[in-house]
Amino acid sequence: MLYRVAAAADAPAMAALFAANHHDALSAQERARQGFVQGALDEDALRVMAEGGGLLVADDGGEIAGLLGLVRAESVPGPPAPVRALLEAQDSLLWDGRPLGSVRWLLYGPVVGAATP
Repeated sequence: MLYRVAAAADAPAMAALFAANHHDALSAQERARQGFVQGALDEDALRVMAEGGGLLVADDGGEIAGLLGLVRAESVPGPPAPVRALLEAQDSLLWDGRPLGSVRWLLYGPVVGAATP
């Protein structure tokens, strides 16, 4: 298994992995056993994130077996409501006694791994 920064060319495989593990694609038993992802990260969104260097992938012999998003919050394209709220409140939130907006921080997620047989 090779862990590397995702490339834009990985977007179709990452989108397929994300879709296969989406809440709506799994049964209640599968969700309870393996977890799931939510949201709407399609191929275009994942390509943009990859182009920005914000995704790592687990490459298993040319197959994308997992992905991990690590991005600066302000670089999220069209941030969802919780991220927007966090960005708007970062000057009033404290981290280690300082406003969050004055320190370096990032968001992680999604985290998706292929189901094992």
